[in-house]
Amino acid sequence: MSTSQDDAGFVALLNEAALAAEAVAFGATVLGRANYAQKGYYAQAFFSLSVGLERCGKLALALDHALDSGGSFPSKKTLMTYGHDLGKLLAKADATAKKWGFPAQRPATAIHDGIVSTLSNFATNVTRYYNLEFIADPSATSQDSPAAAWYQKVSQPIVVAHYGTERRKKDEAKAQAVEAMTGAFTSVRFYSEEGDLINSVFEGSRRTAERDAVVPWERMYVMHFGRYFGSVLSDLADQARSAGLPVPHLSEFFAIFNNDDSCFRGRKTWSIYA
Repeated sequence: MSTSQDDAGFVALLNEAALAAEAVAFGATVLGRANYAQKGYYAQAFFSLSVGLERCGKLALALDHALDSGGSFPSKKTLMTYGHDLGKLLAKADATAKKWGFPAQRPATAIHDGIVSTLSNFATNVTRYYNLEFIADPSATSQDSPAAAWYQKVSQPIVVAHYGTERRKKDEAKAQAVEAMTGAFTSVRFYSEEGDLINSVFEGSRRTAERDAVVPWERMYVMHFGRYFGSVLSDLADQARSAGLPVPHLSEFFAIFNNDDSCFRGRKTWSIYA
């Protein structure tokens, strides 16, 4: 049985919403596994998050265009003008929400901006191939690695804002105790997110404790973008349906992002399917 163009478009919107939402959820999950000793998880998280947020932004752009034009979606060329620039797509989504009177407020603290900056540079190939480009020509690499940029623009501001002095002192005291017990016969050799050598039990333990403190907050700030896009896309889809356009409800795909901040920090694994 043949499928009408409207039905095919309806299904495509469903599929795109599922892809976008799950990519953000998966990226937030994998981010929680990343640390100085397992830096490959940073790249996995950046791939998924950058793709998910880009697809959310372009889906919002497409629905806005359909509403303005009475049902036609933007051309491939129009979508390509935004490239992989997450900042530009977020600005467009923000303008769209304001235009239609939607209540969604774009996440825009310095930490949110650090997330967007790091992921945009990764998505636009500024830092995606950092390691290969560095070994090919170190003098031509002007940017920090994506893991280093994340550490500087996201992790460290979270340390300042949310890693309390008392907890930090306790963690450092525990790291000193571990050093005292095992340092004499333990060899440590790792490299930090910024590429600095970690060669003591104390520094490895201290950084592990710091990372444990930071991860829940990183996840929360990332999930804020899922909540934001979920709100914008749900309202756009409802507006389109009210205008008689063949657009599905999209709110179900982003329902997990409607949890409160404490849930974002406390739950480690996220998926739109569970």
